[in-house]
Amino acid sequence: MSVRILHLADCHLGAPLGNFGSYASRRQEDLENAFGRAIAAALEEEVHLVLIAGDLFDTHRPDTRAVDLVRRELARLREAEIPVLAVPGTQDSLLRPDCVYRRESLPFDRLFDAPTFADPERVDADGAEVWVYGIACDPRRQGAGWE
Repeated sequence: MSVRILHLADCHLGAPLGNFGSYASRRQEDLENAFGRAIAAALEEEVHLVLIAGDLFDTHRPDTRAVDLVRRELARLREAEIPVLAVPGTQDSLLRPDCVYRRESLPFDRLFDAPTFADPERVDADGAEVWVYGIACDPRRQGAGWE
């Protein structure tokens, strides 16, 4: 038996991409489309779970468009009963009191919110037990320049 996992990281949805100048909005659409294609691939391949390993958003306060996109795409996974497990990254850190993960209801099955591996999540993958350990990024511990 094989276990199929889609692993995503550093999606940086909602990034302003100002360095692209007049092409910024096109590059933002490319990021959004790539995220949608990844979710479509998870559905098509009937993965057992989706792991999002940090920086789903480019900031702790993403715009409504990025939040709505994530909510809509992850809802497709929920409808297909594919669990989504995630950890915040350096850009969308839970350390900020107004972080998107504190303000919005997003359809994660589990958001790992502590900087420790102490509490794994068990996922059933067609009878195979999969244990997922997640550690929320704590930029203060990693010298990421977070203030």
